[in-house]
Amino acid sequence: MEVASPFIPSIVANIKSRFPNVRLNIAQHNVRETDFKQFDFIFSSKALQGLTNVPVLKEEIFVGWSISYGYSQQFVNPKDLTTEKFIGLSPINPLRQTTDNYFLKRDITLDYKYETDDPATARGLIEAGVNLSFIPSVTWQTISSKIQIARLTPEPLQRTIFLSSPHKKLTSIQREISNELILIFLSFQRSELKI
Repeated sequence: MEVASPFIPSIVANIKSRFPNVRLNIAQHNVRETDFKQFDFIFSSKALQGLTNVPVLKEEIFVGWSISYGYSQQFVNPKDLTTEKFIGLSPINPLRQTTDNYFLKRDITLDYKYETDDPATARGLIEAGVNLSFIPSVTWQTISSKIQIARLTPEPLQRTIFLSSPHKKLTSIQREISNELILIFLSFQRSELKI
């Protein structure tokens, strides 16, 4: 799983309940593309070359900060962020790559004062009021309610999450699990963060 790690407990509990005989092997963060063929399913924020890719959700990525940080806006122009300091994930992280690409297309370079390779640490730093960061509306919906979010305008920052598989033809159990995973993501999308 390259993305959506906060959902792992819910996904595992659901799979355990629906498919008690299925064994799960969960790999997170920094999985090499050469390893993808050993997994039945991969969640990624990009279509993976040579695999079957099904988009399961599209989510907006907000600018976010702790209420204690003292920043207050609902809408932010990307150019207004050039003087801000950010909490960022490491440059190889898919969320960081998505945000960096968004800003590079606008000739904007962000100042990442704090970087971590762990999304949970980034969320903790945001909640502690350290600096601004980027918060995906669906996959980080469990972040503290003491976090304020703002939409990037005029073009919101978004990403698509894909369910990918190296299998061209799924077995019946793989198909059932695939369908269940898609339903789980749809249920998460119903409770996404909103401005």
